[in-house]
Amino acid sequence: MPDRKSQKNDRFRVVVLGLRGFPGIPGGIETHCEHLYSRLAQRGFEVIVLCRAPYMDGKTREYRGVRLEPLPSSTNKYLETIGHTFLGVWAAMKRRPDVLHVHGIGPAFFVPLARALGMRVVMTHHGPDYKRKKWGKGARLFLRAGEYLGVKCAHRVIAVSEFIARGLRERFRRQIDCIPNGIEVRPPSGSAGFLKEFGLRKGGYILSVGRFVPEKGFHDLLAAFERAGIREGKLVFVGEATHRDAYAQAFEKEARQNPSVVLTGFLSGEPLRQVYENAGLFVLPSYYEGLPLVLLEALSHG
Repeated sequence: MPDRKSQKNDRFRVVVLGLRGFPGIPGGIETHCEHLYSRLAQRGFEVIVLCRAPYMDGKTREYRGVRLEPLPSSTNKYLETIGHTFLGVWAAMKRRPDVLHVHGIGPAFFVPLARALGMRVVMTHHGPDYKRKKWGKGARLFLRAGEYLGVKCAHRVIAVSEFIARGLRERFRRQIDCIPNGIEVRPPSGSAGFLKEFGLRKGGYILSVGRFVPEKGFHDLLAAFERAGIREGKLVFVGEATHRDAYAQAFEKEARQNPSVVLTGFLSGEPLRQVYENAGLFVLPSYYEGLPLVLLEALSHG
């Protein structure tokens, strides 16, 4: 990728599309980008993240050296990605990036448009989203088209796991760079004070973390817990639904009927560390993942 800094006499500029935003916004891509771009900014890059306005707090415009620019966006799960990414490509062109970095195969549908507008494009493939249970035939077709156009048309393609990279190399016969997801490994907190808020005790609960969507399999874990008849311990779900659809509402309603099940809502920082560190068992019942950050986080906490 040629470095055009000498031509522009300023820092190498990266514009980012394909995520809702950060900090404090749930999602694997959001967490991935929060850590990646704060580190790029520390190394002297100019990073502009084009966020989705409904998910931002309306005040945060800079985070760890990264510029956050909200753009209008629908919150409808079928229109959100399409509308925001289309607007984002045109907004990115006006910011004259050295590289436009697109995350996910849905946003990658617009990689050809970005190239037609003269931008150099890197795409990160986080996994075949068309395998998610929440999508119907039309959405799956769109996602497959996005994967094809992104992989075929981006200047460089990154995959977050070797499994994904190998599959793309075999199908598309082009170079795919594998840069696995990673997490910060921190020393143990040594504290359990947050557990009292939910009546939890160290080692006395099963933990699962993620968004309340069908492909995460939380409904199966809940059913298994109830069928096992566990009375001495609790089952803790950390997370929430991005879209308040019928699945999320039904899952939360059923979970709240069992006094041994705890819904904490979205957690981050010290509270999340304590919940990980003091769990007796971590379970990831997901049907579909790329390289799940929650699994890496659980491993990092022992």
